[in-house]
Amino acid sequence: MLETAIAHTTESENSLPDTTRPDAGATERPVQLAVLVAGARRGERWAWDALVERYRPLVRAVASGYRLNRGDVEDVDQTVWLRLVENLDRIREPRALPRWLMTTAGNECLRLTRNGRRTLLVGALDEAVQEHRAEQGDALDTDLLR
Repeated sequence: MLETAIAHTTESENSLPDTTRPDAGATERPVQLAVLVAGARRGERWAWDALVERYRPLVRAVASGYRLNRGDVEDVDQTVWLRLVENLDRIREPRALPRWLMTTAGNECLRLTRNGRRTLLVGALDEAVQEHRAEQGDALDTDLLR
């Protein structure tokens, strides 16, 4: 799902068609990170897929370290890759990409946990809480003053 969204974003923003991997059929060997980043910048699908395949476990490990639930880990994962699409041209040194991914994932986890703590229930429960406070309010104040 994420790859489809990223491919669509990359194609629509850059108007670059997907290209096939240049070493297709060759003996598998690790592709240099600089080659992958350069290819992803040009909108080459094989390079983007290789970056995601190589570094998705790192992003998920960072998110899991924050003890987020499964859905939140997925959200962090997707947001980090979206941020990379938005900022890929700003990464000056390809060797810095793993650290950038870790930092971005950590920041996104912190954002999620901060926003989670600030979530307020709205609706029918508010009325019940107000009624409970009204019933208990005087008794609690009297007990506290003793």
